[in-house]
Amino acid sequence: MDSSKLPTPPEDLTDSQTPPPAEPFYSSHDRLSTTFTGRLLLCNISTFAVGAVLGGALGSRQASLRFRAENAHRFPTTQKGWFFYHKSKNYYTALGGVRTGVKTGARLCSWVTVFVVTEEAVDRLRGRSDFLSTYGDIEREERIRIWISIRAHAGPATAGE
Repeated sequence: MDSSKLPTPPEDLTDSQTPPPAEPFYSSHDRLSTTFTGRLLLCNISTFAVGAVLGGALGSRQASLRFRAENAHRFPTTQKGWFFYHKSKNYYTALGGVRTGVKTGARLCSWVTVFVVTEEAVDRLRGRSDFLSTYGDIEREERIRIWISIRAHAGPATAGE
């Protein structure tokens, strides 16, 4: 093939202008085999959904009971009155369920965000991700190592203490 016929790149395009490669979403070395941003997004979405469903069920039940208690002194007497009573109760129940569901979902989502961010920070500070980054602390790991080394060097005379 003749090299004179190949197209040449424009002169103003240099290597420094090419965009950096995007961060991969999947890495087999990360927790849940995703990057930090992917894991944070996945945990937040799933936690908000679970919190919203559970909070919505609880909130709608509480709102229904609250509506009944607030209107116990004035029950309707006609068929049309009962229709509007239940219609109002349903709207009140749905609004209470949505309101409590969003609150509960946001509350759980914030706690999970704190957990995931803290876990990632400890992983980066320690330089590795393992069980102790999630469930332990650096001081506890160090105390265990010191205790084991003291017991190993102390001999059988102090083993019962």
